[in-house]
Amino acid sequence: MTFKPSAFAVAVALILAYCTVPVFAGHGAGVMGLLLFSGGPNATMAWFGILASLGASFLRWELASLLGPVVLAIALWSGFVEIYGQDKVLSIQGMLTGLIWSVLFHLMLLISFVRTLLLWQEQREYERLH
Repeated sequence: MTFKPSAFAVAVALILAYCTVPVFAGHGAGVMGLLLFSGGPNATMAWFGILASLGASFLRWELASLLGPVVLAIALWSGFVEIYGQDKVLSIQGMLTGLIWSVLFHLMLLISFVRTLLLWQEQREYERLH
């Protein structure tokens, strides 16, 4: 096990961005409690995504860094559906609104993916040369 500070920093930033979504939605931090402590499947997925994101910072396998962010994204959109209803969220306007509320989260999600893919490509290139 090796600690990767860059992976840890990206994971922490992703988690903090996840926590800003209710604030941008105009609900305040109380909804974050609903998303994380409701005891339902969305809360379980969110905690698994948080732990997987942080845990990937200690693994040598770079692709493990993708698991946590993907699970967090699924938990976020499932939480939107649970809170606002499927009809509202799955409409074009609902999706755009959800994307606007979670723009920081999705930006960090993209940064996480790009970082992981670049490191994976660099690792393969290193293995090919040595």
